[in-house]
Amino acid sequence: MGGRKKFNEGAIDDRIQAVDSFSERIGDDPNPATIKLEVDATYIGLSNARNAQTGGKGKNDSTDAETTGNDCMDLQFGDCGILMNKFLKTPLLPERFFDRQLLSSNLQMKFTATMKGVEIKALSQRSVLADDEFRFTLNSDGTGVVTATLYLSSTEGGMDSNPILIMNHLEHKGVFEEFGDLDLSIHRHITVVINSLKKPAKILFQYY
Repeated sequence: MGGRKKFNEGAIDDRIQAVDSFSERIGDDPNPATIKLEVDATYIGLSNARNAQTGGKGKNDSTDAETTGNDCMDLQFGDCGILMNKFLKTPLLPERFFDRQLLSSNLQMKFTATMKGVEIKALSQRSVLADDEFRFTLNSDGTGVVTATLYLSSTEGGMDSNPILIMNHLEHKGVFEEFGDLDLSIHRHITVVINSLKKPAKILFQYY
């Protein structure tokens, strides 16, 4: 096992797995049986704590989680039918609640781009909550003053929210409520504006 190194160094999940591997190596040997019980109890405690932290499924609750997930999808499907029936004459209204393309795709978390001076870019779209976190960095090598402005708009490339001013070379970490008291079912488009006449800039936007 390499002494205590596997338990004290490395990624958290690898260290937890090392405890389980230690138990398996002890096996059915009766001499360290008491130690094996303590190792197993330690592994179960660590595994449960890690699952609670990350939202993962433990060995004993996979079936329950799958059943609950299926029930949730049944309700989602039923809600879709209710909204389609209610807005029969205006079919675009339910679209904001069920964006099939977004829901069926792997969500991209990080967005980068190189923007020209005084450029407006529709960078991304995502349904978010007010306390969801994001970060944004702006890097321009120009000697002039270069800033960027962020918006959380209701349309692609729109600017109908509170602006957030980003300074060059200063990372901004924030939450989406900074954009104002918005209807987040429709305000889900990130728009970036570069405030410079000539200087290009590299940007990075990341959801958390």
